[in-house]
Order: sequence, then C-alpha cells, then structure tokens
Amino acid sequence: GGKIRVFWSYRTPIGQSVPDSFEVYSGTSLPLGGSPASVTYTGDIRYQTDLTLVDGTSYYVGVKAVRAGSEDSDFGPIAGLIAADATAPDTPAPTVSTGW
Repeated sequence: GGKIRVFWSYRTPIGQSVPDSFEVYSGTSLPLGGSPASVTYTGDIRYQTDLTLVDGTSYYVGVKAVRAGSEDSDFGPIAGLIAADATAPDTPAPTVSTGW
C-alpha cells in the first residue's frame, strides 16, 4: 500500500494542560472522521507518524490534541490532497504545523 509520513510540531498553549496524545485522521473528503492513528504526547516537540493508505489515492490529513477528561481540541490546519506513495521519500513532507 501507499504511505504518507506526517510531521507536526506542538507547543502547549499557556494556561492549558498538556495533551495525553494526538489523533491523526486521514480521508479522501472533508470532514475527516473514522478511526485515527494515535500518537502519545512526549513533550512540546516535533512528532511524526506513518499512515498506510491506498497507493495513488489523494488524502486530507488532520491532527487533534487529546486530553483525558475533556473535549478533544479542534483540528490544527488540515493538509489537503496529499497522494499516498508506495515509495515515499524520507524527507519531511508533508508538514502539518499545529497552532492551537
């Protein structure tokens, strides 16, 4: 199958608690839904995850911060229509920057 490597940076907003994890969603249309990939929060750093998707299909990708006992955050900026590629390069593209 195809893969998309998703990179994002996170900085906890002043006055908010740190998230427990992130949920990374992908889909061929908006709004994004379905079963997300989960990535554990380990600090205000740069993160990455690989999504295995259908080769040659274009996807939207979005990331949400998740805090236990509270409502999930809104999506950070949604990266739009990225093609999954069975031979994706190791370079950091695409990048989803969060600013929430």
